Amino acid sequence: MSVKEPYNSNWKEHVLTRIRRSDGVIALVSKNSLTSSGQQWEIECSRKEKKKVLGIWAYKNDRTNLPGVNTVVWTWDAIKNFIDSPRRLFSQQTAALGTILKIGGKVIA
Repeated sequence: MSVKEPYNSNWKEHVLTRIRRSDGVIALVSKNSLTSSGQQWEIECSRKEKKKVLGIWAYKNDRTNLPGVNTVVWTWDAIKNFIDSPRRLFSQQTAALGTILKIGGKVIA
């Protein structure tokens, strides 16, 4: 699907199926993440499905933070640690965060 095409329910069903089959989700984070409805939806779905979420900064000079998303510089060790991290640790963190997620001033979850 082209990034120029609008999101539709078929796209969302496809992505949700992949999220459900995954142990975790890695999001590339930039200033555009604050207004990306597609990325916000993916993160929200990942949380609802109780999946681990790791943010990786997409650019050296952009350190945008998404509330509730642990975002780090891309390294092999960061990826390895995320993959090896236990799911129960994520569940404890999610419970502490609650269910409200604000991105760019909007409540999306």
